[in-house]
This record gives sequence, C-alpha cells and structure tokens, in this order.
Amino acid sequence: MDVKLVNELPEQYKSADKQKPNLPLNPNAIPDIEQLLDTILAFLNYINDDTMQEFELTDNVGFEQHMNAKFEAFANKHYSIFKLLLDRENRAENIAKLFDMLSTLKKVKMGRLDINKADKDFQESLNTKFVYPTFGSKEEFEKQLQKANAEKTKSEKSGKSGKRI
Repeated sequence: MDVKLVNELPEQYKSADKQKPNLPLNPNAIPDIEQLLDTILAFLNYINDDTMQEFELTDNVGFEQHMNAKFEAFANKHYSIFKLLLDRENRAENIAKLFDMLSTLKKVKMGRLDINKADKDFQESLNTKFVYPTFGSKEEFEKQLQKANAEKTKSEKSGKSGKRI
C-alpha cells in the first residue's frame, strides 16, 4: 500500500491553499451591531444576578440549559458568542474581545473601515498572538517560511513531491 508521509493537502483543498477561502466579506452580511450588543448586555445583566451566579456555580449543566432556553434565539443565531459568554473562567477577557470585535464590525458596517483591511488586521493580530511567538518573532517566522518554501520548490523541481513507504 502506498502512503504519503508528507504534510500535503488532498487535491480538492489545494486551490483553497492558494487563494483566500470563500468568506462572505460583505459589510451587508454583518448583523445589526446595536441589536447584538443589546442582546449581549441583557444576557450579561441576567447572569449577573446573585441567584444566577449561584446557579452557575452549583449546577453548570442546568445553568447552561436554562440560559439556552432563556436566550434561545441568541444561542441559535450567534452560538459562538453565546458559548464565549458562558465560559465563566474567561468571561471578562471574552467580553473585552467581543466589544473590540463589535466596535470593528460597526466601523466596517458604517463604511469607516474597509472589511478586507479589518480581516487582514485580525489575521495579523492572531499571528502575533499565536504563531510568531512559537518562532521567536515575526522575522524569524518569515525566515522559516521562506526556507520551507525554498525546500518545497527544490523538492518539486527534483520530482520528489512526496515520499512513499
């Protein structure tokens, strides 16, 4: 049996590797920020009640089920935000990130910020937080990327695009 031992994407995904995925980068696709913010604030006010905080501490599963029922439309439409707000341990950090995101989305929706620039800035912020530190710096990451690309090009030219066992 032939098995490739290289970290290579299957053929159907290679075009996505060369171009940006088909994301709806359209400001009109952004939900109503004011309405979303109102829902988030209602959610936070509701869970800030002493009774709800006790419920969350004593029966987290029951608490999540209750919140899902109470804010069903929100949970269904914005599930990832809903789950971020339920994460008690990281709630304060998640709220700060959500407000930053909503602020950026509002600027995009109002036409004060280009959606592609916002997307690029967001990607760079993720790289700065998660990717570059593993290489020591952005410059070191770029050096390693250039080296890997050069090795890949050299390998492709020599006809060794994948080892077989």
